[in-house]
Amino acid sequence: MGTWTVTREIDQPIRHRCFTSSGGDYLADLTLRLSPDLDLIGVEFCNILTEPPAVDYAADVELGIREFANRRAKDLRPIGYLRVTLLEMPISLVDAKPHRFKEAALMAMTAAFEAAEIEI
Repeated sequence: MGTWTVTREIDQPIRHRCFTSSGGDYLADLTLRLSPDLDLIGVEFCNILTEPPAVDYAADVELGIREFANRRAKDLRPIGYLRVTLLEMPISLVDAKPHRFKEAALMAMTAAFEAAEIEI
């Protein structure tokens, strides 16, 4: 069984949002940079954001990335040799929900791997 990574550096934006009249609004936009790194065995998460409140939600983004990795491992398609950097994450304090940033990160990882994965 090999390890899967991306073939090239990818900046993957995701717009995860819902605006309804029932009060279930949320907004979780972010951009992840996925970079192959053959010096890494696993997955490394880096956050370059330093300003609150974005830095407060970075842990939720990392949880989404880890969940993606765990799901792939359970499907016998483990990922590694990968650095994932949180590049941008505009925050709307009114509509920000931590679990939505986790979902957005999972969506971004899925989209990037669908576009450019390779087994090594």
